[in-house]
Amino acid sequence: FGYIALLDIGLLAVSRHGRWRFLTIAAAVGTVLIQMGWYEKFFTVGRYFEGSKTLIPLGILLFFIVLFLAGGWLGRRRPGIHAAGSVLGLAAVAIGFAAIMLEFGQVAENYVVLYGYLLLVNLAVIAVVMTRPQLGLAQLVTAGLTFLHLACWTNGYLTAANLPGALALYLIFGALHAVVPVLLSHRMPANVSGIPLKAGPWFGPLVLLLMLMPVISLSPVPMIVWAGILVADLLVIVLAVATGALIPVLASLVLTMFVAAMWLFRVPTHVDSLMPFLGVITGFSAIFALAGRWLIRQSAMGSDGKLRPLPAALVLPVAAAALPFALLVLALSRLPVANPSPVFGVALLMTALLAGLAILGKQGPLVLAALCGTLAVEGVWHLNHFQATSPTIALSWYLGFYALFLAFPFVFRKAAAGESAPWIASALSGVGHFLLVHNLVKRAFPNSMMGLVPLAFAIPALIGLFAIIRKFPGMDVKQRSRVAWFGGVALFFITLIFPIQFSRQWITVSWAIEGALLLWLFRRVVHPGLQLTGLALLAISFIRLTLNPAVFTTYPRSGTAILNWHLYTYGLVAAAQFIGGNWFIDPAGRWKSFSPSGVLYASGGMLLFLLLNIEIADYFTAPGDRCIAFKFGGNFARDMTYSIAWGLFSLGLLGIGFWKGSKYARYAAVILLVVTLLKVFLHDLAAIQNIFRIGALVGVAVIAFIASFLYQRFFDRSKIS
Repeated sequence: FGYIALLDIGLLAVSRHGRWRFLTIAAAVGTVLIQMGWYEKFFTVGRYFEGSKTLIPLGILLFFIVLFLAGGWLGRRRPGIHAAGSVLGLAAVAIGFAAIMLEFGQVAENYVVLYGYLLLVNLAVIAVVMTRPQLGLAQLVTAGLTFLHLACWTNGYLTAANLPGALALYLIFGALHAVVPVLLSHRMPANVSGIPLKAGPWFGPLVLLLMLMPVISLSPVPMIVWAGILVADLLVIVLAVATGALIPVLASLVLTMFVAAMWLFRVPTHVDSLMPFLGVITGFSAIFALAGRWLIRQSAMGSDGKLRPLPAALVLPVAAAALPFALLVLALSRLPVANPSPVFGVALLMTALLAGLAILGKQGPLVLAALCGTLAVEGVWHLNHFQATSPTIALSWYLGFYALFLAFPFVFRKAAAGESAPWIASALSGVGHFLLVHNLVKRAFPNSMMGLVPLAFAIPALIGLFAIIRKFPGMDVKQRSRVAWFGGVALFFITLIFPIQFSRQWITVSWAIEGALLLWLFRRVVHPGLQLTGLALLAISFIRLTLNPAVFTTYPRSGTAILNWHLYTYGLVAAAQFIGGNWFIDPAGRWKSFSPSGVLYASGGMLLFLLLNIEIADYFTAPGDRCIAFKFGGNFARDMTYSIAWGLFSLGLLGIGFWKGSKYARYAAVILLVVTLLKVFLHDLAAIQNIFRIGALVGVAVIAFIASFLYQRFFDRSKIS
């Protein structure tokens, strides 16, 4: 190789002083062929695996790289293109040789020598690229090959003993290749591709991917991994400040939280303390949130000529505070957490962080995000770990979080005055925490006065409603929204007080009453959300009682005829439908082609007709049967009761049709009466004797006579309206 070096020096000299520039490339190719031949014949014997002998082949490869680099650079401001290409070719061979070394454990385990050698190869490539920016892609390829080499070495040779050195290698190579594009951007001509420059900030997330491998492969995972992740994240943030590339920061945040999730899965399920995990996610969330506030000053010129924060900078603090909630939910799903205080404490810090960002950045939806995350954490813990024997701590946290969200927009009234989301979160906080508190009280403090729980939640909502009306006079769009939300929630709790005392279909009844009251509130506060929500609740309550067969099979009969749970359930929901139809208004003319009021009246009538048949079926169901049975035939009294009840119902419906001037009600009454007559003639009379048949005919005739009299008496007045 000394002889080969003399030949290369000669060829380089001739190439510099003549027209034979290609001799530099030829010399490099010849050198590579000699190196490959030497490796094939001598290296596999293993004479270079012990001690300092490993340095011989590595030194030879580095020597020729330096030789060609110096030969092309000597006496010039930068190496010629042929010399630069030769250096890159020799570097590729050197990296390939390093990859082969991974097959020999004695060499690969000496990672300081192996990666010191690779570092020098990378520096040679960077030196070429810095002088010839047109070759910037070579630096990107070299970096990719180096990181692939690191990943292979980590997979095969990483241990807890060499983990600190491995983390240092990840960071050194990551920082080297991330910083070079920043320096190169000052030398890159405008007409050269910017792909290598844009790739630089992504080496930080690439380092995080490498650091994921120790988390997966080592057990237990040493805490030093998090020191390396912290340095990698700080590197990404610094590069974002220097380059304005904010998407890699978001990627680093997601990867950091993903590493934390993987770390959580490596924790034994019997672990008693979550403090290290909670400390990690809290610290990193704070770092990224503060970085987001710092990077938000990086602005871009909008189309209107105004400076606007970059979207990624706005998303970063939100993601930094929101992602920990997902990790907390994951931790609560996996680990036994009897005392929720540490986890809820972290949720409180994240909530405070989001609330602070909402105030400083005027991002009201962050408060809603905090509420959703907090309720998710509380709900998962309550479902998986709550014990009725020790409810005090959980109840204190639930009420504390409720008070925090409820009071937030009132305490920071000036900051929240122009935002809708904080007020929505304040109102909805009561609904979410009511579900938790109600279940807690029901399990830990069973009593016969559970209606006091919604009453207790209704009082703060009403106080908040009156405070809003007092503090914000007038009725602009934002004020209508605030009044609508607090008024709707207050009505929600008020409607729960009565039905929650009963154990059957109380949710359906409360939804129906709430829907009617929302339509009433819409008459005073014209907010489209109130009207749509009210109609939706009435529709859902109707569907639950008409299209849900479980109503008749899930709950057993009460044992009391007429005055049973069917009466109050169907009766109250039907009344809510009628009242809602009466209270419905359309000031904006949005429902010209469709009449929700008529649909609500029809729904109420259908529910009453269904209730009529349920009560008859319940009365005639055999004693001891668990559920009511709808049967026709085999019982004269039951069949005639159905017929007479249907006839009377049709008479009542006909009277309502004349009273309200509704042709649809009259048509429905006539159709029901015809069906009743057909049932009597085709079904009921066939099963009875002559004397009873005469009585049935007389009864039906009386009903038909009354119906015809009413129709003739009031037909002219109706004028077929």
